Amino acid sequence: MASLLSALLSKYDALTAAGFFGGAIPPAYADRAPEVVAGNQLYPPYTLFSVTAGDEMLLTFEDDDVEVSRLVVTTFGASTDAADGQAQADQNMKAIRFNNQVPSANAGFDNSNSLPTLTEGVLLSILPTRAPVPALAGRGKEGALIYKTTMEWTVSVERS
Repeated sequence: MASLLSALLSKYDALTAAGFFGGAIPPAYADRAPEVVAGNQLYPPYTLFSVTAGDEMLLTFEDDDVEVSRLVVTTFGASTDAADGQAQADQNMKAIRFNNQVPSANAGFDNSNSLPTLTEGVLLSILPTRAPVPALAGRGKEGALIYKTTMEWTVSVERS
């Protein structure tokens, strides 16, 4: 699992920054965001990745195990006088899904079959299982609204 999460975070870091709000890839964290980073309170934009193991193992015709995991990615954006937080979160999710290319290119996470830094097994697919869900996440400093967009994928990895 650790190798899969590491490989997914590496894929995220390798995405094209131009597709993200403000032209920069927001920092990503596994499971929970830290409250403080480098002595400062963490404030959006940022992204959370969570990977949980599926309930079953599948077998291929060669008796290799196929591990199916659930990937949940949540992007956060803060509203300011100059920017809409939900628009930030939505744009960042779109960049994660498509990597600033047409959806049929499979360049981002949607329908991907490439995870170059995966060391334990071979990626078979990353398939979207739930459409992006926008929501109000709460309030940040000085009462600014914080928005989020959450999406889920199924990640299939063949283990020999």
